[in-house]
Amino acid sequence: MKTNSSLDAKLSDICIGTSAAPTYLPPYYFKNKADNGIDKEFNLIDGGIFANNPALLAISEVIQQHKIGNPNFSKYKPNDYTKIFLVSLGTGFQKPNEEYDARKAAHWGALNWISPSMEFALDGSQDLVDYHLASVFHSQLGHNYHRNYLRIQTDQLAGRMAQMDCALEDNLKNLENLAQSLEERRRIFQIIIFILLLFAFRIDGGGIRGLIPAVILRRLEAELQFLSKDENVRIADFFDVIAGVSTGGLISAMLATPDSNQRPLFTAEQVVQFYKDEAANIFNEDEAAIIQTESPTQEEVENEVMNTNGPKYKGLYLRHIIQNNLNDTKLEDALTELVIPTFDIKKIVPTIFSTYKLNEAPQLNAKLSDICIATSAAPTFFPPHFFQTHDNLQEFHLTDGGLAALNPALAALSEVSQSKKENPEMFPMMENPNDYKNIVLISLGCGIFDSKKEYDAQEAAKWGRGAWVLKIIQLIPPLYETPLLDFLHEANCNMTEYHLATLFNGLDAKDHYLRVQDNTLTPEMYLMDNADPENLRNLEQFAEELLIKPVKRINVHTFELQDQPQEEAKPKESNHLRMLYPLTPGIHKGHRRMEKHHSLSCGSSPYT
Repeated sequence: MKTNSSLDAKLSDICIGTSAAPTYLPPYYFKNKADNGIDKEFNLIDGGIFANNPALLAISEVIQQHKIGNPNFSKYKPNDYTKIFLVSLGTGFQKPNEEYDARKAAHWGALNWISPSMEFALDGSQDLVDYHLASVFHSQLGHNYHRNYLRIQTDQLAGRMAQMDCALEDNLKNLENLAQSLEERRRIFQIIIFILLLFAFRIDGGGIRGLIPAVILRRLEAELQFLSKDENVRIADFFDVIAGVSTGGLISAMLATPDSNQRPLFTAEQVVQFYKDEAANIFNEDEAAIIQTESPTQEEVENEVMNTNGPKYKGLYLRHIIQNNLNDTKLEDALTELVIPTFDIKKIVPTIFSTYKLNEAPQLNAKLSDICIATSAAPTFFPPHFFQTHDNLQEFHLTDGGLAALNPALAALSEVSQSKKENPEMFPMMENPNDYKNIVLISLGCGIFDSKKEYDAQEAAKWGRGAWVLKIIQLIPPLYETPLLDFLHEANCNMTEYHLATLFNGLDAKDHYLRVQDNTLTPEMYLMDNADPENLRNLEQFAEELLIKPVKRINVHTFELQDQPQEEAKPKESNHLRMLYPLTPGIHKGHRRMEKHHSLSCGSSPYT
């Protein structure tokens, strides 16, 4: 509140705002006067949209208070979880009544996806928060971590007990009895999370907009070749882990796929060319399942959105080109640690394919082609992907990993902590499992269109359940919005970005985290499937210009991307390009992956 006095609101206003569950209670509007005398407006809904499990938010606030010198936290190090006792109380949930699978979901249209997508986003984000907290506490406290971190939750709700608004006396009594009998329950996650450590980068999803990070990587690879005086080096030679979701997962796999000489099969330039050459075939109108009419009625528009014939594209060419390029390469064959998140719609949990987990979970050793088809299966655009790993070890019903991890960097840090604890010899440069000063994280976005679309509490208070899920804006051409789903996706990204920005800054490692993102895309450029040649040229130019733009960092108070304050900016940080390669201080000592391949040494990294 010292930095934003307008947040010093009445607790009654705050509680009404955070309790305003969409479709149950109206959004809440109020004003609060800041110290400068200016009224600040608030248009609030349920805080669970942003932080369904607020424990991570609490940890972020503690780190921030330590950073600004709050005397109540001066005795403790911000990443010393041995001094924290965290009790996280769930309110219970009901196991899904309906079972989804990839073959059924392959016939879903846009509206079919809305309700499951919200369920997946809520469950997935909560799972990742639980996993992260358990990982960081376990990394410092070992198997006794539950003495400092206690998560109490149950999935035994059923019938009226699972309803948010059933206030009948017998239901209240049943809830009370369940709470009294509830013992600590540890959720066994069937998620194998990815790692992102030392020198690493991760890439967001965005369909055709994957061309943006591909162009940035092309420039980075050229700079690495120049600085190392070796035109044969590749991205995989310098980064310990490459991770990506959706279209970013495809880029990651291409950069880590070996050729017959155990060198990267694709250069970053070839990845860029892949997007240019194949975009028009992947997003081919001949595959479109939707047939538009010239003058649709309201009913026809709704039917189009529902689209019971399935996704917009059948994905036949996408599968063909991925299988043709990656062949039978398995996850274990990747040249560097590789992490690609997906989401299993049958189990309703994230499934993240990680090379670090193959010894413990051999069923994850799938073909890279299957993994990439799965993480690229954006709902409503491409059908989910069903496959089985060798010898039928496991079957997968997968769709776009962005449903749970639009920004999966949080899960990366979880795995770093666990891996350091279990294999300290692999991390000689890290003093402890949460030593983020020796982690460099480069996070590449696919660009944002800042639509300036605004809702307010007075307007949304009039919405029925249908309007929260789907709002028809116009008939010709069909245009609709999905407010609740949009809120969930934005909150997913913002919560992760908030924690990362707070974490690295609080540990005096702000310069070790670079987020390359920009919010100035045009509506045409923002479309996931706009394969028009002119748009491809615009995306490529956008990425080149982004590299020379001032570095932007998230404002942890407003959640907006802002230019770095002038007094904080160093000359070398004036633009993204200058920040990319100084983040690799060991570059002049030789590139680690080349040493590993040539000498078969898997010891310490020269990056300290």
